[in-house]
Amino acid sequence: MDGMLHLEPQALSAQAEPLFGILYAEDFDDDAPTPPDIVVEPAPRPLTEADLDTAALAAVARARTAWQGEIEQQRQQALTVIAELLAAQREHAAREAATLAEATVTTLLAMLSSALPHFCREHGAKEARALFNQLLPNLRSEPRVTIRAHPALAPILEQDLGELDLELAGTVTITPAQLEPGDLRVAWENGSLKRDTGAILAAMQDALAQFGLTAPIQITPERRMAHAE
Repeated sequence: MDGMLHLEPQALSAQAEPLFGILYAEDFDDDAPTPPDIVVEPAPRPLTEADLDTAALAAVARARTAWQGEIEQQRQQALTVIAELLAAQREHAAREAATLAEATVTTLLAMLSSALPHFCREHGAKEARALFNQLLPNLRSEPRVTIRAHPALAPILEQDLGELDLELAGTVTITPAQLEPGDLRVAWENGSLKRDTGAILAAMQDALAQFGLTAPIQITPERRMAHAE
């Protein structure tokens, strides 16, 4: 064609040196990336009936283990709640028993305290005479013995003194006094003895008060005379 350079094949083959500045196809082949190796995975083995049975049994075992763990946790929680309830009930029962025992003791002692003046009126004379008969033989060597007793009891003690077979070195004087029926006041030269129902009642009340069972009472002369005949 006109205007273009034509090279004959013979002329191209005759050239021994390559032409500089001209890119050939071989220049691009050296830098081309190497295609990756294609690994062909083997096809998965189809599931069999045995595989399905094994998977089902494993799932059932896992479910059973989880269920047993949950049941055990619930059992422990239930036991904890029961133990707490039993402890609370035991504490409540102990408090109730203590309250009942305290109320019973308080009631019995209150009844005894209330009945003590009645016992003094009914049996005071016998108790005073028994004390008189046991004490006087030990005072036979005293020069003077003074006995104070309830007005209704003094004549009885005079009679008992006359019936006692004692050789007294001194004199025994029995004087009526405003005392409770079961009380005595015995005095001699170097000592004295008394039986005081009011003091016994006050001691009982004070002992109860130390444990908070009842309030102490004051044994006043008016209260003492209220139980005297």
